[in-house]
Amino acid sequence: MPLIAVYSPKGGVGKTTLVANLCHSFSIMGLKSVAIDFDPQNSLKLHFGLSVSDERGFYNNISEFDDLSKYIISEQDNVYVLPHGPRHYVESSGSKSVDFKYSNLINGLEKLLQQKNLMIVVDLQTANEEVANLLAPFTDICLIPLLSETASLALLPDVEKFIEEMSSNKSVIAPQVILNQMDYRSQISIDVESFVKDHLRDNYFGVIHKDQTVIEANANQTSVFDINSSSMSAFDINAISQKLMDSLSVSIGDGFVHQNIV
Repeated sequence: MPLIAVYSPKGGVGKTTLVANLCHSFSIMGLKSVAIDFDPQNSLKLHFGLSVSDERGFYNNISEFDDLSKYIISEQDNVYVLPHGPRHYVESSGSKSVDFKYSNLINGLEKLLQQKNLMIVVDLQTANEEVANLLAPFTDICLIPLLSETASLALLPDVEKFIEEMSSNKSVIAPQVILNQMDYRSQISIDVESFVKDHLRDNYFGVIHKDQTVIEANANQTSVFDINSSSMSAFDINAISQKLMDSLSVSIGDGFVHQNIV
């Protein structure tokens, strides 16, 4: 099944929140989903109700061609998470240990990619194109969330370069930009959206409205759907999920009962 990577050249744009809520949205639509944390900040788990002190994760445990299923945690029906886990290592000058761990994780993706009706959503490390490129051969589409503010315009050259590099892999749908915290009461947000749409054209995917529901969901370590399934953010994320399914030719249900991934 498809692998969706979520990447951003700048932190604080809602990347991890998007990953978690996409998984919940796919689950509501009847698909199993697994969120994989490639970000050393190890914060994706918090969106699934796991404790800050919970040290489960792949990073300090995984070996080459390891079975990823033993590191996957299921907290809700149809929604799974593979936490990054803390990094207990001493990094020497020129050390490649970080990339080696991610290489092991990528090598173990084959079993998950063969799962029926499973959407894989990966939270990539901010501004780490090396890991994004490492995952590129397995990636079906890459989403790039940006805030609907003027600071995002300065990032467009980096975003365009990243889009060009990822698009060179013919198996990948060209990366798509999502504007987050869109506020149509703000002329700045409107102008930013207009500029981004005109500039990126086919690489512009949609918006997620600025919504108090997102703040409440993050504070409660849950999804926007659990807080208010009728909120603007829930509507936007469902729309993005449906658009992803259409782009990736994903259909729901094939008449078979599939085993759990863990």
